[in-house]
Amino acid sequence: MPEKHPVRAIHLFSDRKFLGWVRQTFSTTNWTSYYVILDSATKKSCINIDEHTIEVSSDGHGQQIVLEKFVNMDIAFHYFLDNVKADIIYRSRPEMIHCWCFYGAEIYQQTNKFRRDLYGPETRKLLWLLPEIKFRYDLRKFYFILFRLRQPPIYSLLKAIPRIHSILWYIEDEINMINTRIKLPSWQFFQFFNFSDIIPPETGFTHKASRKVLIGNSATIENNHADVLKVLVKITDNTLTYSLPLTYGQFPRYKSKIKALYQRQLGSQVTFLDEHMPLSKYYTFLQEHPTAVFLHERQQGLGNILYMLYTGTKVYLSVKNIVYKWLKKNRIKVYIFEEDFLNDSQDGNLVLDDETVLKNRNEIINLLHHNRNTQTLRALEEQIFLNKPSHPE
Repeated sequence: MPEKHPVRAIHLFSDRKFLGWVRQTFSTTNWTSYYVILDSATKKSCINIDEHTIEVSSDGHGQQIVLEKFVNMDIAFHYFLDNVKADIIYRSRPEMIHCWCFYGAEIYQQTNKFRRDLYGPETRKLLWLLPEIKFRYDLRKFYFILFRLRQPPIYSLLKAIPRIHSILWYIEDEINMINTRIKLPSWQFFQFFNFSDIIPPETGFTHKASRKVLIGNSATIENNHADVLKVLVKITDNTLTYSLPLTYGQFPRYKSKIKALYQRQLGSQVTFLDEHMPLSKYYTFLQEHPTAVFLHERQQGLGNILYMLYTGTKVYLSVKNIVYKWLKKNRIKVYIFEEDFLNDSQDGNLVLDDETVLKNRNEIINLLHHNRNTQTLRALEEQIFLNKPSHPE
């Protein structure tokens, strides 16, 4: 029997956003980890960041470097499975173990499997004025075929999936739901961040006396801003103000239209967050809102939602969002925008009572502060051990 040795893991990212979180998560294991950032903005480049981290171009040159690194690795973790990482998986040696660290956008934005389920009625009307969004899946397909002379990303994804050992995520309900549309690898629980990564130590409570209502988390159309606005204009309480974070989003015309719509209907009651701010300052901004609306019909803005629930914000979600069902199942009190928001606003009931605030905080701790990753890592260790070629005594 071969002797066990520390697992050699390689982690592939599209940017540096979550690199620190993953480093911290894997620092508690006896594994050795190597980190690669695949940069789509450069060509034929390779930069050594430190002894355990490199940044390479995502072109063929960078992909070849990654494949060469695989030779000395036991397992690869892919954070956001885009077409580049999918191609790398497909080209890797058959015995290599691959894990897909799920984000969500790789399914909802790179495929058309859920596009009929993402938008409310007002947002669907708005789509007709935004062909770059309405036809983005088709435009993306033609772009890759005609200009990149290669298959669209969905084909890379479908070819890679059979080579992936596990999809790692902490919301099993969402994976089960996606499996009804596209067959995914087997699910295993994994949370690639620690509790303190999204809930910093000494985090306080929401300012309950504030009259601010947060609307969404970004300038993406999946926020269904137009459907939220249709309800907001029915509210007669002029002391309420509405904040729209609009720093993220790839379609500028959508952002412009939403700003114009809200300004026309709500005037001085609405403000827009257009510029990025340090994370600590953003957390302070969130705590100014005792009420928040996230009308996504898909999993999105989860970090914002979890943070605000922990600080005591009354959070309204779409009844169609799998996150609503998941939170309810985990004994966290959240509310349905379509059914509750207008009535609560008329009754002056948009802020949580102290008992519910504390209960939600404790349940968020139970949900996110755990050692469940250990079981998954041990199972992966066993699979790696089984994959090792046997040698004669």
